[in-house]
Amino acid sequence: MSVEQRGRTRDGQEHGPELSELETPDPLAAVADRAEDTDDRPGRRLLGKGSIYTLGTALQLSAAALAIPIITRLLGSGEFGVVALAMAIQLMLTALATLGLPTAILRFFFDHERKADAAGAARSLIISAALIAAGVLCPILLTGLVWAPALSPKDPGPVLLGAFLALPAGVIGACLALLRAQERPRPFIVITLLASAGAQLVGIAALLIDREPLAYVTGVAIAFVIAAIAALRLTETLGSPPANRSLLGSALRYSIPTIPNSISMSVLAVGDRIVIQAISGSSAVGKYQIANAFGTLVVGFLVALQNAWIPITFGASEERRWDTLAEIAALVTRLAALGAGVVALLALPILEIVVPQGYDPEHLADVASVAVLTSLPVVAFIAQGQVLLWTKQTKPLILISPAAAALNLILVAVLLPPFGLMGAAAATVLAVIAQAAITRRVAARVAHVSWHWTSEAASYLVAATLIAVALLLPSTAWAIGVRAAVAALAAGTLLVVVRREFRLA
Repeated sequence: MSVEQRGRTRDGQEHGPELSELETPDPLAAVADRAEDTDDRPGRRLLGKGSIYTLGTALQLSAAALAIPIITRLLGSGEFGVVALAMAIQLMLTALATLGLPTAILRFFFDHERKADAAGAARSLIISAALIAAGVLCPILLTGLVWAPALSPKDPGPVLLGAFLALPAGVIGACLALLRAQERPRPFIVITLLASAGAQLVGIAALLIDREPLAYVTGVAIAFVIAAIAALRLTETLGSPPANRSLLGSALRYSIPTIPNSISMSVLAVGDRIVIQAISGSSAVGKYQIANAFGTLVVGFLVALQNAWIPITFGASEERRWDTLAEIAALVTRLAALGAGVVALLALPILEIVVPQGYDPEHLADVASVAVLTSLPVVAFIAQGQVLLWTKQTKPLILISPAAAALNLILVAVLLPPFGLMGAAAATVLAVIAQAAITRRVAARVAHVSWHWTSEAASYLVAATLIAVALLLPSTAWAIGVRAAVAALAAGTLLVVVRREFRLA
């Protein structure tokens, strides 16, 4: 089975050579390939491959969710806020440290006809990404005694260690990009679990020894380093030389314009913690971290599906590429709408169980219900962004995502004082909507895609209705029963949608 790898924009420019079949001994990937052979419908292919990646993300999110009740009982809200701030620093610096090379690794893989050549080039770029990350982070760490106390005056150590975490995290991200391109889900899942469940386990073990934020972040750092070494081994990158000047130059010309986008995406995800820290303190950061983590569960699953979605779009034939993208976008929007409704409806009963009363779980449930609204514009941005990535028109991202991130921080500063954490969550929703809308306009100038507007609009209406019900219902016993019933209905509909794609119903 060969996969056509040529695409054209409206001006007729070609993008990418033909790529021969990616053979793999991985049995999980073989299952996905057999499903693709028997049915080439994009939705089924996405859910066939995507379900494997989603399984990995489900285990990852489950580990994080199971860790919350333990960590919040070992640390107060202020101390948990310091941990959240440290992890926010790690996420934002990871995007900068590798200069966006993981994005280039995934895209440039499809520019080679032979699998061996593609993998060899990718491995050399992984080594280059690691060396660049070390060089970028060195001055940041050396000046840490200046900036870390400014962010966390009482406990700067965890924040400084969070900056170091960007190095192993960057290596992990580069290796995962190669595994995504090769469609090797088993090692992908192994690495993500080491860096997620493994990090939680080691971090909690460290907390049991010393109940301080620094102990937890130290445990996470140990797990990240182990995961990075495992990633290098599983991708057979250890011993590879750095990329030559020509390849590295081409990759950086592609990836550097994506850096503002990557950093801004991180700022959109966690940058509001810094503003909340400055205005309301560490305790508010800790509470918001819990609500936001629950409210963005659907976004986590969307990222998992994206791991399978991008190779399907890039691997489609020239005639089918944009139709495939539009079909998958409509399906994922439908799934996101139903998933968002389920999360919002179940936020209150679940948070009342998993977090102590001192964290005010009822209020956090409302914050989570607002935060879950980001799911649908995230789908739109992922879909539109694929148009820019395939056509290598990444320069608009230099302005789009930074503008959205700046808008988010401004809105958080404006809405947090009068509306509290609800205002902070609403600020992120508005910023992500703006980001998706601008990206859609830019992508329309690059390539014509027949998006399924009616289907997507219906999905938005469903999500808005379910989330409104979650926010309007009181916290009484009968209302919780209603929440559970409506959530069950939405979850059942979600299963029907998935079954329909596989023609099992």
